[in-house]
Amino acid sequence: MRDIGLHAPRLLKLSAGQLGLFRDTPAERQQDIEQLAERLQARLGRDAVAGLNGVEDHRPEYSWRIRALDEPSRCTALAHRPAWLLPKARRCTIEDYEILAGPERIETGWWDGRDCRRDYFIVRDRHGSMLWAYHEYKPRPGWHLHGIFA
Repeated sequence: MRDIGLHAPRLLKLSAGQLGLFRDTPAERQQDIEQLAERLQARLGRDAVAGLNGVEDHRPEYSWRIRALDEPSRCTALAHRPAWLLPKARRCTIEDYEILAGPERIETGWWDGRDCRRDYFIVRDRHGSMLWAYHEYKPRPGWHLHGIFA
C-alpha cells in the first residue's frame, strides 16, 4: 500500500461570488459569451472569430456583414427567420417537406441587378428538422432550401 500526502503551509482565500444556478442575469450571460469568445480566439486565432451585424436589405443573403467582437451589434434576430443560412441555396423539391408557415414574399433588388422574386416558407423535413425554403419566380425558377432553424 502507498500513501500520498499533501502539505500546504499557506492557503489562499477563494474570492468567488455566489452564482445563480442557471446564470440567467444579463451580466452573467455577457460574461459567459466573453469567456467563450476569448477561448475560441485563443484556439482558432483572432481573425477566425467574429460577430454579425444586420444590413438593411430584404434579401437574406445580403442582409448581414461580419463585425469585430468589440463592435456593438446593431441587429436583432427575427423569430421567423433562421439564424443559419446555407452558403448557397440548394435546389429541392417541395414534396420532400411539410409546409408549416408562409408564404413571406420578397421581391426586391431590381435597382442593383440582383433582383429576386421569392415566396419563403418554414418547412419540416422527414427527420423533424425545421428549415427555410423558398419558391423562386426569377431569376432561377423553382424550389430552393435556404436556411436551417437551430
